[in-house]
Formats: sequence, structure tokens, C-alpha cells
Amino acid sequence: MQPFLKRFFPSIFISKLLKVFGFLIARVHLLLLPLLILFYFEYLARDSVEAMFTWSWEQPMPFRLNYIIVLALFLLFISICGRTWMAYLALAAIMTIIGFVTGVKLKFLGVPLMPWDVLLSKETEAISTYLTGIWDWILLSWSFGFIAISYLLIRWVPRFNIKIKWPEKIILLGISCCILFSVYGENPLDLKNNFHIFNVTWDQGQNYRLNGFLVATTLNLKLAFVPKPVDYTEAHMKELIQSVPRRTNIDQTVKPNIIVILSESLFDPTLLPKVKFEKDPMPFMRDLMKNYSSGLMLSPQFGGGTANVEFEVLTGNSMRFTPPGSTPYIQYANHGIDSLASILTRQGYEATAISPFFNWFYNSKNVYKNFGFSHYISLEFFEQHFKGHEIADVEVTKNIIAQTEKSAGPDFIFANTMENHQPYDADKFYTNPIKVTGDISKKGLGMLTSYTTGVVDADLMLKTLVEYYTVKKEPTILVFFGDHKPVLGSNYGVYTETGYFKPNDTGRLRKEFDVPLVVWNNYLPKHKDELDISPAFLGSYVLNLAEKEGTAYTDYLYNFSQKIPIIPPSFYYEGFHIEQNELNPYKLFQYDMMFGKQYVLKDYPQPIVNPTFKLGYDKMVIDSLDPKQVTAGVAFQTVGDESIITISGRNFVEKCEVYANGKPLDTRLQGDGKLKVYIPQKLIDKPGEITFVVKVLDSQGIVVADSEPFKLKVAKG
Repeated sequence: MQPFLKRFFPSIFISKLLKVFGFLIARVHLLLLPLLILFYFEYLARDSVEAMFTWSWEQPMPFRLNYIIVLALFLLFISICGRTWMAYLALAAIMTIIGFVTGVKLKFLGVPLMPWDVLLSKETEAISTYLTGIWDWILLSWSFGFIAISYLLIRWVPRFNIKIKWPEKIILLGISCCILFSVYGENPLDLKNNFHIFNVTWDQGQNYRLNGFLVATTLNLKLAFVPKPVDYTEAHMKELIQSVPRRTNIDQTVKPNIIVILSESLFDPTLLPKVKFEKDPMPFMRDLMKNYSSGLMLSPQFGGGTANVEFEVLTGNSMRFTPPGSTPYIQYANHGIDSLASILTRQGYEATAISPFFNWFYNSKNVYKNFGFSHYISLEFFEQHFKGHEIADVEVTKNIIAQTEKSAGPDFIFANTMENHQPYDADKFYTNPIKVTGDISKKGLGMLTSYTTGVVDADLMLKTLVEYYTVKKEPTILVFFGDHKPVLGSNYGVYTETGYFKPNDTGRLRKEFDVPLVVWNNYLPKHKDELDISPAFLGSYVLNLAEKEGTAYTDYLYNFSQKIPIIPPSFYYEGFHIEQNELNPYKLFQYDMMFGKQYVLKDYPQPIVNPTFKLGYDKMVIDSLDPKQVTAGVAFQTVGDESIITISGRNFVEKCEVYANGKPLDTRLQGDGKLKVYIPQKLIDKPGEITFVVKVLDSQGIVVADSEPFKLKVAKG
């Protein structure tokens, strides 16, 4: 090689070229070692070799960006340690711990380890309760293999022990910082966009499975840091709390049921120009709004982000004061935060959250617990009656009524619906009761027709509940509102086709974000407030209406809303006659509740989080089996090559599965509430015992409810 080069290049050039080539060869391992760490880390996080390799193959862009991040961290550690082997061991040890904890959380809780777990809660303590039995021979084998390979690399690869000198340290540090700043932010390179990374904010488990731990963490990391206000001190908060005029209209004798319903994507479609409706899709709500307090709310969302609207309504905190792009249910609600649920629980209410969607969606299971609810009825416990793509509104209605019938004392119920969730395909529903016509595209008419069907059912839900509680005469307040306007096609589709949204429209903010609201009751003197508020003020309004005690924070919100009922985006403050300094006390109260010492709750010793919180209804119980005993090898009540056992008990739901000796069986819930279970012949071939457990699993395979074991004896033949 050298003689060949000498024909064309001077010897000194060749010498330097070979020296550079040797330098680069000696550092090839710097590119390979991060790959080894990444594979082992993702194996631990996913708890599966197959899942790890599948992800690396099916999601090449996130995989590559995760590799680049590990490489940058490795270079950073080398620039600090000066030795490759020291940097490798330090980084591998740290990522092994993080990967293991993430894998445990995903396996048992369906959510990964996230930045705010470390910053805002004692997550490590909670994880320790799941460590029993986590080790198996597969995990041990792969861990031993990783340790063995690492040892061999350190012991036998000469270049592994080279010492990095200061000039090279500086270069490696520069490369590392350039990569890490580009991943965290968008400068000097917008790596997240270049690698087509998408943040799945509503499901962090899926977000981490899709993007990998390191990429998903960088997507969330910015939102984990909320700066402390300079004037947030105990003394200042005490002064602020004492300055709040407290409400005196507290009635301890009447405790009405308070039912708050968030109706998915509800707005009045008849406001759209250029289209006609065969009949009014929401006649009952419109009539109710004539006689009861009603009006509009300026939602912080359009087309999605329901959790952010819930957050405002339940806590009184405002999305206007959270980092742009944040979802508090995901980033911040991992500790007790006072809400309508906890406030009313302190006054003898039973607080129930009802949602016809998965318990893990938007971290709802943990959020409702941290808001002080006593239990949460999620999709897993619903009768699986779908209309369109989602659980029908009528099923939410049934659960609301059932809960108030079941409980002994007053109820606070927060429920949301899903039937009218997007997409609004023309064939979403089998039939559409209202014909929609107009001078817009066929696709637009199809979407609007389907959406209108959902509005009809929302109106029927409201009518059913009002009529039920009118007859029941149990004091009840019912709040019914939309969370945001629906997405009706790309680029605002139907809104622009109909001319509802116009270019340079000064009224665009209200058109885009206003949603309807009505507050009905069956026991107070007739009174009608014209409401035009932000969702964050709804809770304090309801407490005042029900004459229930709030806190200094909620009383502040009620008083503040009388002066400034709407908080728009900051760009619109001037148009709403809002001065920045007028919002400072609000921001302090919110920081105190979400991130601070919660000084505002110092007079309330009862913890926010309910220690008896549970998913679903009361615990499932197996009372008996039919037959009570079986004989080995002898089939009974056969269907094909399987036998049937009937399980009698309590609190079974449609999504129940029966497990026999740890294996799932074909299970059917019968009309009489009993479970019909199909038993394979091999299960009763030998004498002994079969242990039955009834479980409810969510869509991620996590057990969300189960019964105590019940044994069946298999006698000798």
C-alpha cells in the first residue's frame, strides 16, 4: 500500500495520513460501544428481546436518534473521565438502573419512568413494591451476557484502555454538547424534526415504546421544569391567603348531588352558515338554557386535549400558566392536588370519576386518585355497548344513575363521554336521524351529518338525566358542557367551507374556542346567570351555587371571576382588559398547589389522596361454582370438547376473564350476572385442585381488578 502511495504523494504526507488513519481505527469502538449499551438498555425497558429487536427494525428513525443520544452521553462521560473503560462502566451502570426501573413500571403499571417521577415524587419507593419475583432466568441470562461481554472488552481489547488527552477531550465534549443541545432544543440542528419524531402525549407508555426511552424523555424533559416565582415564600403566601374574602354562604343542611359532565366535542352545529338541519339537533339543551344558568366557556383547546379542560374544571388551575405544549395530567399530577373531588370529600361526599375509555388514557387512573376521587369507573367496567367507534353516551348515563342510587350519601360525579369523538366518517353511525344539506362538499356534509348524530345523543343524555333527577327529587346540581369544538376535516374543513372561519376574522378566538355550558338544578329558587367564563372558574362557581365550603384558593377564584371571568391567551389580554400584574396572585396560588408547599391547605389535615381509591365497582367475589366438584377425566355439561362451569358471585362485568391455575379461559357474562366458563379437558384429566380467579385486564394487559382465589376439587375417578 505504502509503495503504491509513494508514487503519487510525498513521504511526509503518507506518514501523516497513516497516523490519522490509525487514530481513527483506534477509536472505532467509540461508535460501537453505545450500540451495545442501547440494545441492553432497551431490552431492560421493554422486558423482551423480541420487542427490542422489533422496535429497532420497525422504528429505524427513533432507533437511530436514541443511538445518537447514547453516543453523545458516552462522549460526554469520556471527556469527564478521560478513560474509555471508566466512561463505559459509568454510563452502562446508570442506564442499566434506569432501564430496569422503566421495565418494571411498564410491566406492572403500563407507564414508564418519566422525568417528573424523579423530580416531583418518590417513584423509587413505589417501584420497590413490584420487585418481588421480577427476576427470571431470561433476564438473568441476558444481564450475565452483557456483563461478560463488558468484562471481555475491558480486559482484552487494548484500545479500550487508551487515555484521552485534553485536546481530544475538548473536541469530544464539543461534539457531545452539540448533539445533546440539538436533541433537547432545536439548535444547532433540529434533530427531532429531521428524524420525524412524534410525541404521543396522551399515552406515555406508547410514546416510550414507539420513540424509545431517551428520545421520549427529551420530548418530556422541557416540561418537567417549572420555575419558582420570585415572590413565592411562606410569608407572602400567608399574607395572600389572609387577604382573600371568604364566602359566607355555606349551608351545612343541604348536600346536593353534584354531577359534572364533559360532553365530547359538544358545540351547536346550527351556528355554521351555509348549511341547514332538518330539525334542531339539541332542542332539550337549548330549552334548558333559556331557564337555567348557561352560556359559553372559552376552552383552552380545539379539536383535542380533553384532559387539559378536565384539569381546569376540576382543579381551578389554568392552562394559561403552564408551559406551552404541556399536559398536566401527564407531567404534573403525580401527587395530591386539591380538586372538587377532594374538597367535597372533606364534606361527606363520595367522589366518583366515570369515563368510557381506557383507565391509562391521559394517565387518568393515577390522576383521579391524586385528585381525591374514591373510585374511577373506566371503560374496562362498562357494558361494552358501542355506538360508532366508542362507548355509547347512554352507557355513561346508566353509570351515573347507578352510582347515585348505590351510594348512601351525597355524590360528586365527574363524567365524560366518548361517543362523539372524532373521526366523523360519513358511515360512522348506522343511521343518522337528522338530514343536513348545504352548499359544501359531499365529504364535509358527511362529516357534519355524523357529528350531528352525536350531538343528538348528547342532548338525549342530558334530557334523560334531567328527567330522572326531576322525578327523584333528591337535591341535584347537573353541569353539562363541551370540552372543545370538533375537528371537521383537515385545515378546519367544514368551518372554512361554510364560512364560519374567515380570513382575518377579529372574532376568531371566540369562534374557535367557545363551547356551550348549562347548569341545571332541581331544588334551588329559579335563577339564571348568563355565563361567559373560562373552565378554570367553573368549579368555584358550582361550589358557590351549591353553598359548599371551598378553600382560600377557590374563594379567590370565585371573587376573581366576578371581575375577570375569562383568561384568554396572553396575546389577547389587552382586548379583554387584563393587566399582567392582575394575574400574579392567581399564578402564586397555582404554583403553590401544583409545585409548592400547598400552604393554602394548611388548615385541612385530611390528605387529598383517598387511601381506599379503587378502579371499578366493589371487589369481585366468587360465591360458588356449579358443579361444586368434578371427577378426573370425566367431562360435564359439555360443549364440543370442553366442559362448562358456572360461577356465581358479585360485581362481575362484561370484560371479566376467569383464570384457572394462572391460565385464561374462555369466559362469558350471562344475563343473570353469572359467568359461564369453558374448561378444556386437559385441565380435569388428573385429580387435584383447580384455583379460579376472576380478573379484569385493560388493553395493555395490566390487571385492574381481580377476585380472591376459589378452589375446585378434582376427585379421583
